[in-house]
Amino acid sequence: MQYATSRVAPGRHVPGLLCLVFLCLFSHPALAQRAQLRLESDMVELGQTSGLHLLIWGAVPGETPLIPVSQHLRIDYVGMDRSGGAGRQRVLTFNYTLTAMQTGTAQVGPVVLPLAGRVVTAGAVELEIVPRSNPQGGAGRLDAALLRAAALSPVVGSESRARLWRGETLVFRLTLTHRGSLLDARWTAPRLQGLVEEPLAGLSQREYQVSRSGLLYRVKEIYLPLLVMGAVGDGGQAQVGVSSADMLVRYSRGSASSAAVPGPGRRAARDALAGASTDLLSSSPIGALVLPLPQEDRPSGFSGLVGRFQVKASLSEREVPLGGSVTVTVNLQGDATLAGLQLPPFPRQEGTSTESLLRSYDDLPQVHESIEDGRFSASATLRRAIVPLREGDIALPPLRFSWFDPVGARYVEKELDLGTLHVTPGSQSNASQMVSFSESVDTGLAQARPLAQQLPAWLGMVWGWLLGLDWTLVLMLAGLGLLLSLVLRWGLGAWNGRDKERMARRRELRLLVGKLPGDPRERARVLERALRRAVSLATGLPPSAVDESSIVQSLPGEWGPRVGQAYREIYDSRYGGEILSVHRAGELRVLILEVARLRGDSRA
Repeated sequence: MQYATSRVAPGRHVPGLLCLVFLCLFSHPALAQRAQLRLESDMVELGQTSGLHLLIWGAVPGETPLIPVSQHLRIDYVGMDRSGGAGRQRVLTFNYTLTAMQTGTAQVGPVVLPLAGRVVTAGAVELEIVPRSNPQGGAGRLDAALLRAAALSPVVGSESRARLWRGETLVFRLTLTHRGSLLDARWTAPRLQGLVEEPLAGLSQREYQVSRSGLLYRVKEIYLPLLVMGAVGDGGQAQVGVSSADMLVRYSRGSASSAAVPGPGRRAARDALAGASTDLLSSSPIGALVLPLPQEDRPSGFSGLVGRFQVKASLSEREVPLGGSVTVTVNLQGDATLAGLQLPPFPRQEGTSTESLLRSYDDLPQVHESIEDGRFSASATLRRAIVPLREGDIALPPLRFSWFDPVGARYVEKELDLGTLHVTPGSQSNASQMVSFSESVDTGLAQARPLAQQLPAWLGMVWGWLLGLDWTLVLMLAGLGLLLSLVLRWGLGAWNGRDKERMARRRELRLLVGKLPGDPRERARVLERALRRAVSLATGLPPSAVDESSIVQSLPGEWGPRVGQAYREIYDSRYGGEILSVHRAGELRVLILEVARLRGDSRA
């Protein structure tokens, strides 16, 4: 029997095997991870906005990626989208908006991302920024002025060289006048020359509407209090100046119903921003000359107050026993800063030393400054305790206040008459009080000794041992024991394998919010990043998937709405132009640390 045989060439199936190998390799999830940057438009006009998308395949980053951009651009995070199925088919899209701030070629990226143990890089892209075809823009007009607080009217403009006084309080006013539906307005503070910000009053804003020639305009005003210090310029003259301020405005192209931008992480946010126009508005620079305060007729006790003030004083009571005290309260109100104000010392009286009649002690001043409807106001309450040293009638020395009026260009001096204090004999002198106290202490010890003698022997020994015990040492030992127990408890918990990673992430979170930046937008960015990490610790969600809706759904009880509201506040501060105060940022920092401990507390 014969059999038919066939032979196959040895290299016939090599291409097929190579294709199979490459298919297996590139289908592996670790090798499928990649990232890419995409621009919606590669050319925009100055002040316009273009969309930017970061696409990531095959992995989820630990937090929202930070994309480096050149100084020509301002970048804002909008939200995240998911597409595709599970595993290697999943695609994450992080959405941003780029706003053109300067003409030229701007670079975006590259972005380096650590993904599942590998480093993936998204290459850089370029955006061409050209001058605006319509230089006037369509959002409105931006005007700036300096207001003299004492006159409540503009005295300095770009076309004038007004004269100000050193130490005077001013208010910088930035006014945006526009029509239509304004989505967003973010301003950049100007550079100051010879002026410093007054920290107590802080920033103030107000909005209203006006009608001009039958058309309705909306007005947004920003107020910033400033203190004139003066900077020596050309020719040796002291000058102050405010550079041009920039405001980036985004307004709706359609109806007013599109003016509300929805929350982060939703597709509707991109749709609303895509249907909006942007403009970059600039104000005119401002300058002025600074005059030194005159030496002529300057009061001897002048402390440097510049403004217009009203002052009054009151005495808590007119009659006091020897050894008691009365309080002098001084209320000062005006239109200039009162930071650092102190009560003037009592003047010396002829023939009598004030120190021989009374002693005085000052409390810390209570100063309040604010801006309401563009008006700067300040008030201070100062208190001085007076202790008389002899009986009889004591004529209290007057208090003298002086300040410089910048409107009238003259010094004003005000003398407050405190009247006469009647000092009655005290029930006992301080010396007799001290003697009485010493005698009572000795009597108590004398009564304690026979008590030990009346008790049984063993109780007497215990009582004597307690009397001779150094209780300071006992309290120190008790404190050391408590501290040692806490250290041991912390050490045993740190060695618990399940909690080591969680404790490390908590320490990183505490370091992240330990010292918040001074810039409001940067402070909001750090708080948003920290809140995402804290919610991730409490719920197990990845930080990149944390948004307002996931916070409300995943956190238990009242924590969901409370933390969701905090997230909304931080988001509005970062992307909506709202100013997040330093005090409120401290409260949010405490809330973030509490959220990070939620899961640990529930397990305990």
